[in-house]
Amino acid sequence: MTDTEFQNGSSRVKIPGRLYWSLQPSRARILSVVSLGGLHAWLVLKWVLPLEQNWAGLLVSGLALVSFVSTIAMFLTTYSFVAHAPNSDIDERELAQRNQAYLRTHQYLFTMLMLGAIALEVAARWSGFQAGVSQYQSFLTVLGFSSLILPGCILAWIDRSDDVS
Repeated sequence: MTDTEFQNGSSRVKIPGRLYWSLQPSRARILSVVSLGGLHAWLVLKWVLPLEQNWAGLLVSGLALVSFVSTIAMFLTTYSFVAHAPNSDIDERELAQRNQAYLRTHQYLFTMLMLGAIALEVAARWSGFQAGVSQYQSFLTVLGFSSLILPGCILAWIDRSDDVS
């Protein structure tokens, strides 16, 4: 395998034998909105739409496909490499940005776990909606995929190398 070099912001990183997509920050931001927004929209629509009807099932399935494919694409970007790279492969600035991204990711996960638990409890008390295994499984799937790509998404939003001054 050959070594791959990529431009991430203002630094070059050499990745031995790995293929990552080097996206401009603006394109990585769009991809992050599509993937994270799609994941969360899929979760909400899966809970509220009557999936027994063909149109709703197709809509939710199509959104799931787009969301999960874009999530995999976001996971293969250079921002995801920096987010998951060993300390020896990145410089101090990238390490500080990565630590900030992981802090924000942990804050997001904690907030979503608390809000999700509270929302499901309130829904059960007020409307009689009792969440089953499928609803919890979907919720945890979204949180799991989000936790994998969110550090890279945050790094893409932090990177302002393509902004015009």
